[in-house]
Amino acid sequence: MWSDLDAERTHQLQEGKVVAQFWTGRAPVEVPNGLIRDWIGAAFIPGTNVEHTLRFVQDYANHKNIYVPEVIASKLISHHGNDFQIYLRLLKKEIITVVFDTDHEVHYQSLNRQRWTCRSRTTRIAEVQGVGKPKARRARCVCALSIQRLDQRGTSSTTAHR
Repeated sequence: MWSDLDAERTHQLQEGKVVAQFWTGRAPVEVPNGLIRDWIGAAFIPGTNVEHTLRFVQDYANHKNIYVPEVIASKLISHHGNDFQIYLRLLKKEIITVVFDTDHEVHYQSLNRQRWTCRSRTTRIAEVQGVGKPKARRARCVCALSIQRLDQRGTSSTTAHR
């Protein structure tokens, strides 16, 4: 795993920290009318296993309760085997507050009993303007791709995103 390639990252994970950085080591890449944010990160979850971790992350209808305050609404649209279609309403607060409606196609693949991959492709991201007002409207559509790897090591689970 990426986290194993650097002793400091491994140490931070063992201390319970989430480690992340831009994949290229630089800031987002500017493109016409947008940014490409290509990053990688890892988290170490002691006292669990991959099976429990999968149940937790696949509880999409409950993400609104788990990932507060960033996820303000979540819904499982469909689930067939290792394939999920989900909806998330996301709240992003930095300098300004922005709300996004997002649709995702998620596929899990077992590599063995202790290793899984997850590929999540965002099929729609739309900014919601005027949230809470009678005439809220959507604007600005973009797409995103997330690739995740889940590994079990003893009685712990490690997850890595790219």
